[in-house]
Amino acid sequence: MRNTVRDLVYIGVFGALWGVVEISFGDLLHAVGSVPFTGSIVATVGITVALVGRRFVPRRGATLMTGVIALLLKLLSPSGQAIASVMLAILAQSLLVELGLLLLGQNRRVGYLLAGALAISWNMIHPFFSGLLFYGREVAEVYVSMIERGADTLGLDASAVWLVIALLLLIRVVMGVFGGWVAWDLGGLVQQRMGRRGVEDYPEELEGDQAAQ
Repeated sequence: MRNTVRDLVYIGVFGALWGVVEISFGDLLHAVGSVPFTGSIVATVGITVALVGRRFVPRRGATLMTGVIALLLKLLSPSGQAIASVMLAILAQSLLVELGLLLLGQNRRVGYLLAGALAISWNMIHPFFSGLLFYGREVAEVYVSMIERGADTLGLDASAVWLVIALLLLIRVVMGVFGGWVAWDLGGLVQQRMGRRGVEDYPEELEGDQAAQ
């Protein structure tokens, strides 16, 4: 079933909000430069916004469309930050949200938790893609840089490679789960205030999720 005009309006609104998060909040944190896990913090806020939007339009592909709007708005960013790299991250995170919701259902909290965890976990491997595609960096160079910076942030010795990797991943998973949890509750609360019925407005999507489970 095609998206209604109302669906497209919501997708546009939440896509614009995600884009604003990247342009304003994201650029601010990157300008400060001393905030640990800057990319993951910005991504968590953006994914939370996108998942709240998914509560309003619980259709497959809606979050991907929201992400596309956000990455297009990122083109307007006045900062010198690597815009193409951020656009790639937004696209990948949108796809991972879709995967998480497809696996565990978009009408269940657990689906939102998985979607958030997958999306923010992308930040662990994004440097390898962006480094290769946009900066011409070798995989080994990116790997060493990630371990050294991670160890310094966590206050560990860089020789404890697997511990550094595990903690970096765990922190991002926790951030993603937190974002998914907040989005589920916040989206439901806003819907109640607006008098909307949420997923019940989309019975064909709800049936599809139940059949997949």
